[in-house]
Amino acid sequence: MLIDTHTHLDSKQFDEDRAEVIERARAAGISRIINIGFDRETIPTTMALAEQYDFIYAIVGWHPVESIHMLPGDLDWIASLCDHPKVVGIGEIGLDYHWDTSPKDVQQRVFREQIQLARQKKMPISIHNREAHEDVRLILLSALISIAMTFMFLVLLYGTADKHVSVVVNGQETIVSTKQWVLQRLLDEQAITIGQYDKVSLPLNGGIKDGDRIVIDQAVPVHVKADGKVRTLYTTERTVKAVIDQSDILIRSQDKVWPALEDRVKSNMSVTVTRIEKKISEKAYTVPFSVVKKEDPKLEQGKQKLIQNGNEGKVVKQFENVYADGVLVSQTMVTKLTKAESVDKVVAVGTKKPETNVVTLSAKAGSSTVTTKRGDKLKPKQILKNVTLTAYAAGVSSTGKSKSHPQYGITASGATVQEGRTIAVDPKVIPIGWWVYIEGIGFRRAEDTGSAVKGKKIDVYFESESYAEKFGLKRGYTVYVLGPNKPEAI
Repeated sequence: MLIDTHTHLDSKQFDEDRAEVIERARAAGISRIINIGFDRETIPTTMALAEQYDFIYAIVGWHPVESIHMLPGDLDWIASLCDHPKVVGIGEIGLDYHWDTSPKDVQQRVFREQIQLARQKKMPISIHNREAHEDVRLILLSALISIAMTFMFLVLLYGTADKHVSVVVNGQETIVSTKQWVLQRLLDEQAITIGQYDKVSLPLNGGIKDGDRIVIDQAVPVHVKADGKVRTLYTTERTVKAVIDQSDILIRSQDKVWPALEDRVKSNMSVTVTRIEKKISEKAYTVPFSVVKKEDPKLEQGKQKLIQNGNEGKVVKQFENVYADGVLVSQTMVTKLTKAESVDKVVAVGTKKPETNVVTLSAKAGSSTVTTKRGDKLKPKQILKNVTLTAYAAGVSSTGKSKSHPQYGITASGATVQEGRTIAVDPKVIPIGWWVYIEGIGFRRAEDTGSAVKGKKIDVYFESESYAEKFGLKRGYTVYVLGPNKPEAI
């Protein structure tokens, strides 16, 4: 901490740029300035500066060169200013024999009067001495002897008398009776230790008298964490806010302080200042396109045709990001802007039923009677060997139709599918509407077709989609083609 203890900012030469000079001093690292007003013209300016700036303090007095101009009421004026909280001393006072502006005897009288005032106000003095060393020494020596004699008299007068003194430590008041006449001795007697950072209302080496009230605020350590650093302060302040002010840490409106600023200070308390920053960020997102299927009665069933390509859309979102000491703690979307709309992909789905070609089988093929493995006697029109079997259901995975579809469960022949009856065949091999007997499966009727059902392949209908999927591919079956009439064995 740098303190300029003797300035004359009240001088006329600073009238044009006084504020700039003060700011430059502050920027250069000067934390306190003690400005001296020394006559009727400069003292008012000195007091005004002390009241305007919180880091400027005042010393007031009468300069020896101006002693001849000091009027009887001026000393009382200075005495009244000494009660101002920003006045920290009396000066600059003394002797100046270089300039022949004020007689020596006048200077000496004014010097002594102001020393006496300083004793009364218990304030330090700022001394001006130019070519008057011996007289300054003699006057100061005389003042010291006077102080010593007064002190000795007070010791004789009060040193052996009991005094009742109020001692207030951290707000707790105690009335003590003592014969001590110096504050430090009283504190030693009461086993009260004053630390480096403690505040005492009276000087430790000062005298005490009956009825005095001594206030002691003991400093406690407080650990302040801010901007990545931890500082330990010894403070007599009572609130967290006062400690923050003492540490010269700037708190912005968005920053957070814990504990709260109004909380009471405790010994070894930790105070944390969290720096809050808010930043806006942008992020672009793609919007997938939808696939729209439209039925096309001119397109064969099972076929699809691309009508329109799909295009992804683009959306830009703005987020407010909140950082606590550089760490992201929250993110909130504040705006959403559509840069480009997505375009649906349109596909035509054929619903045109293929023409059914009924195969006329030779009647000669059914002239003989065949007995099945389970004992049924059949007269087949045709016997198919090594037939491959698959399975299907009415749902989306097999037919591409959901239950809401108007053609759900409707076969190519127009019949409604039924488990235990319906099969899909190649009409070129087995005519639509004909009955067959499949070894190991039983009687079935050819009611449906399929794009994957070609040649000696039969798709067997089941209600359960999961069972149809598990059915798989089965080869080597024998199928007896019976004809359009329902077999008597059913």
